[in-house]
Amino acid sequence: MTILKNKRRTSRIEYERTFLSLYEYMTGLIDNFPRRYMEPLGKPMKMLLNEIYDDVTKISDMYVEKEENKARYLACRKAIDGLISLQSWIYLYWILSDGRNGLKWVTEDRRKFMSAYVNKEIYLLAGVMYGLDKQHKYSEIEVQYMYKFMPWDAKKTHFLEKLYELNSLVYPKTIRIPLAQRDEEVSLACRYIRDAFYCAYAANNILPQTKKEYDRRRRLFGEAISDLYRLNRPMLKLFMVHLFSNEDMEKITTLVNESTKYLQGVQASDKERFGGLC
Repeated sequence: MTILKNKRRTSRIEYERTFLSLYEYMTGLIDNFPRRYMEPLGKPMKMLLNEIYDDVTKISDMYVEKEENKARYLACRKAIDGLISLQSWIYLYWILSDGRNGLKWVTEDRRKFMSAYVNKEIYLLAGVMYGLDKQHKYSEIEVQYMYKFMPWDAKKTHFLEKLYELNSLVYPKTIRIPLAQRDEEVSLACRYIRDAFYCAYAANNILPQTKKEYDRRRRLFGEAISDLYRLNRPMLKLFMVHLFSNEDMEKITTLVNESTKYLQGVQASDKERFGGLC
């Protein structure tokens, strides 16, 4: 019994220790961002890291009692969701650190390192969730692991290339907008573009072998398409107040339309390829 108790404690310390290492590493990187990137990129990343830190701490602070299993389970779920959201911000950081936008280039080894740390933490928390709900009474455990990519990897797929270029074009432009003129429309436009790339990239890494995997891939592609449709309203407002030039808006419109067309084409071909999976 003592051995089992010690194992439980070691497991708990492991996911805390793993996240603390990730937290220290990421905040160290963020603190070295150029000043103009602190508000649009560094600040939201730090806020998200702090929220996850708080959630991870709460998981360990709860007593290991049967009646608290569900509360701990939901706390793990919240922390994992935060780590999945963090992935989209890290992907954006990688996109912008191409040497043209003032952010230091992120090497392939650094990208592997970050991906491994995020995935390890998700894996450990998912393990805690499984231990709390072996009978699957609460909900299904679904996670999204992180994949390392380089700029040339995105260019291998038409829709990822367009979405990569869309992020590279819009974010540096919005950073130049004075803080007094940045509003919710700017934040929404950036969020939709960032999330569209993340969902499309995550979906593209799923090669369905089962209906469940196909449904997940289809849902992610659908979310990417929805984000691009949602982009119309905030981008129209930005155009009307002349925050983007006519040339920029023409490029953005072309990239959005082409990305949407390619994504819809993939969905149609997926239905033929994977629609019959059981």
